[in-house]
Amino acid sequence: MLSPGRPIPATGRQDRSIERALFVTFKANVSELAPHWVWSGNETVVGWRLLFLAQHHGLPTRLLDWTENPLVALFFAVEGQPYQCEKRPGKCRHCGGGNVHDSSVVVLKGPDPCTLDRLAREKTNRWPPIYRYNKLALVRPPDISRRVTAQGSMFTIGSDPLVPIKPKVSIRIPFHVREELRRDLDRIGVNKQTLFPDLDGLSAHLAWACQYWEWNKLDS
Repeated sequence: MLSPGRPIPATGRQDRSIERALFVTFKANVSELAPHWVWSGNETVVGWRLLFLAQHHGLPTRLLDWTENPLVALFFAVEGQPYQCEKRPGKCRHCGGGNVHDSSVVVLKGPDPCTLDRLAREKTNRWPPIYRYNKLALVRPPDISRRVTAQGSMFTIGSDPLVPIKPKVSIRIPFHVREELRRDLDRIGVNKQTLFPDLDGLSAHLAWACQYWEWNKLDS
């Protein structure tokens, strides 16, 4: 059981952080579940591949998801329900009292993308999940699944996961136009079915799209 007072980010190979405990436990239980390509290479290469695999399947890591495709970024900014403020006295300084927040598309500039294998070769990086560079890295993930290719996925990784990334540009998306933009994206083929090319993506897209079906045309 993890101690509530345990530090969150990993700082060394034998520390007792939550980040390291999660990753070590993941590695100990993944041997029969991970695809065969993960195990090709030395210990450091395998470690980084396991970290990216863990991130892809929902384990909390210091990696952050990005995309090379601006339309994909817009889709993820407008899909889902608008964030609702908790009901409390006074006005939230971000929403002006309306209790519904706008979303945004964030543009990251600066770091040059590199491959996972290059990340593993750099000795100053140490071992996963530690990252010793004093700058932000932008990494192209391996082809873990068709979702990675469809979404143009990229990951950022920094030496301190508690330090916020300051984007160069942030484009605000008003909450009241989100659904209209999602329908526009669907018309040009950017939707859950194309970005999640599996049964889950197909089902999620149909569940959303059926509210706009014109039944008289479907029945003819």
